[in-house]
Amino acid sequence: MPAEVATVFSVDSAFPGADIRQMVRLLMRPSASTVVLKQGKAAPVFAVERIALIAKDWPHWSSLPWVVAGRLDEAPIPSTADFSLMQEFKPCDVDAQVVKLLDHFDWAVFFYFTTFHDIFYTVATRQPQLCASIVAVLPQNAIVSCVQGPSFSSKLNHATFYDYEEEGWLPYELATALGEGLPLLLTRIEGQATDGYYRWNNDTDSREDFIWYEQPLAKLERVAQFDVGLTRYQLHRASNLEAYLHLWSMASHSWAIADATLSADTDIERLRAVIAERGCFDIIRNAGAVAAWAYGHIYGGGSDEHHAVFCARDAARTQKVWEFAGVHAISRF
Repeated sequence: MPAEVATVFSVDSAFPGADIRQMVRLLMRPSASTVVLKQGKAAPVFAVERIALIAKDWPHWSSLPWVVAGRLDEAPIPSTADFSLMQEFKPCDVDAQVVKLLDHFDWAVFFYFTTFHDIFYTVATRQPQLCASIVAVLPQNAIVSCVQGPSFSSKLNHATFYDYEEEGWLPYELATALGEGLPLLLTRIEGQATDGYYRWNNDTDSREDFIWYEQPLAKLERVAQFDVGLTRYQLHRASNLEAYLHLWSMASHSWAIADATLSADTDIERLRAVIAERGCFDIIRNAGAVAAWAYGHIYGGGSDEHHAVFCARDAARTQKVWEFAGVHAISRF
C-alpha cells in the first residue's frame, strides 16, 4: 500500500444520506476486491447484501466487531497478514488498528462502541480520490471529525468514559487545570409539577418533604433561565464546588436535573436558540456551536446505566480529559 498520509473520518449515521450501506457501496465500486474482517479472518464479498450474512447484525455495532475493507488493485492479500488486533476495537489502539488495516487495504470501514444510542462509524483511507468521494457523498454535518495522521486518537474531539460516583468532577478539574473561568452547569427541570423531585427516604420509608435540588441550586450563581415548552432550563456558574457536585451526584436517579457542564465562554443566546430548535441540548451535535467544550451524560443499556461524554472544539482539551479518565475511558470519535 502507498505511504501517503492517512485520513480518518468519524461519521454520524443518524443524518439522512449517511447510511453505512451507501458508503460501503461507494467504496466498493472502484475496488478490485472487498473483504469482511471478523475474528481475525478475511472473507471476500462482492455485494453489500452479502456482508450481513458474514457479520451478524451488520451494519450495526455488536459485541463482535467487524471491518469492511477493500483494495483498488488486484494484488492478493498476503497470506501472512495478521488481523488478530481487529478482534476488539479498543479505542486506545485505534492508531495501530488504522495503520495495520491500511498496510493491506486502500480503505476500511468499521465500528467501535461510542454511545448507547448514537451510531458512528469510521472510514479510513490513504487514497486522496477516495477522500474526495467520501466528502462529496456525505451531508456536511454527518462528518463528526476528519483527521489526518500517522496518529489519530489524540486529534479526535469527542470522548466517552465512565465516571460513576464522580459525575461532574472531571470537567471542573479541566477548567481549573487550564486556568479558565468557572464552568457553567445547565440544569433541566421537567414539567410544571414538582412531585418527581421529592426523593424517597429509605431510612424513614417515606417521601422527603422538600424538593431535593433547591438548596444546592441556591448556592450557585444563576446566569440565565428560559423555558422550552414545559421544560425549564437554568444556567448556573459552578461557584460552590460542593453544591455543584451534589447536583451531578444524582445522575443515576430519575429526579436528576444536571444536563451538562459547559465552558465559561458559553454563548448563552446561541444555547437558548439551539435548545428551542431541537427541544433539548444534544451534547454531541450541539456542543461546538455554543461553547469551547461541553460535558454531559448519555443514558441507555440498562437500569441506571449511563456514561459521560465530553466534546471540545480543540482536540487538545479532549486529550486532556482522556488522560484524566484513564482506565475508565471508553472511546474517542
